[in-house]
Formats: sequence, structure tokens, C-alpha cells
Amino acid sequence: MLDHVEKIFADMKPMMKKLKKASYKVNMEAFIENHGHYFREMTEYTENASDKETAAKELAVDFTDKVYDAYVSPKKGKIDSAVQTDLNFFMIYYVFPAILLTEHDDAKLIADHLCSRWGGKSLRTVRFSIQIMIPYMFHSVRRYLESFNTCKSTLLVIE
Repeated sequence: MLDHVEKIFADMKPMMKKLKKASYKVNMEAFIENHGHYFREMTEYTENASDKETAAKELAVDFTDKVYDAYVSPKKGKIDSAVQTDLNFFMIYYVFPAILLTEHDDAKLIADHLCSRWGGKSLRTVRFSIQIMIPYMFHSVRRYLESFNTCKSTLLVIE
């Protein structure tokens, strides 16, 4: 399940530089084109599960464990704070919107469990980052989603 999902963070640094509407749109399109199969896999997994809550938790555990293992410092036993911050912002700007852009019925459930697990796996600051960043990122992400004429329910999820 979600084999090599940590690879979605490979181009994190260049994708986070100079986030303007045009560059964000190009980056997001490339991100979904290159890594959209992970998000489709997530929604298919929950769709085919008899217990969607459990399936979403399993996805969240698998995702966070793989990212944590890829970025944890062998010396310190934790993720460096600068890398942690980059991961958090990348999750906010790319991963969560990509999940919601699937427009699947289970997208919000998956995003909620992923956010909860991310916050509890020494990837702890995403909830705080989300609380701080939502007022700032909401406007640009909403514009981006509107540019694709996505359904109103996806926009409501972000609100």
C-alpha cells in the first residue's frame, strides 16, 4: 500500500519557492500528474473497504510512517526542524489539496485522518501550521481550485 509515497516530497524545495498563482498552478498540475496515482490509490482503498474509518486510519499510518522513516535523522532520532517545517508546508499546499481535488466522497475523511496522524507522529506541528496558515493559504488555494472549476463541495471542505 502506498509504495514509495515518500517520493512525493522529492521536489519539495523548488515547488515551495516563489509560490505565485501561475507557478502554483503549474506545480500543482505537475504534482498531480506525477503523483496522482497515490491519491487515487487512497480513495480506491477506502471505497473498497467495509470500514472506511479504519481504512483511512491505515492509510494515514502507512503514509506518515513512510515519510517519517525517509526523513528522520539517524543521529537525532527525529526529523530536523527545518525539514519538518518544509514537510508541513508541502502537506498544506500540495498534499491536502491534491487529496481534496480527487473530489471523492472519502477525500475529506482521508485528509482528516492524515492530518490527525501527521500531528501525532513527531510530524507534530502540522495542526499548528494549518491553524496559522489557513487564513493566508486559503485565498490562493481557493483561487487555484476555482480555476479548475472544481465542485462546490471541495471548496466547502477547505472553508
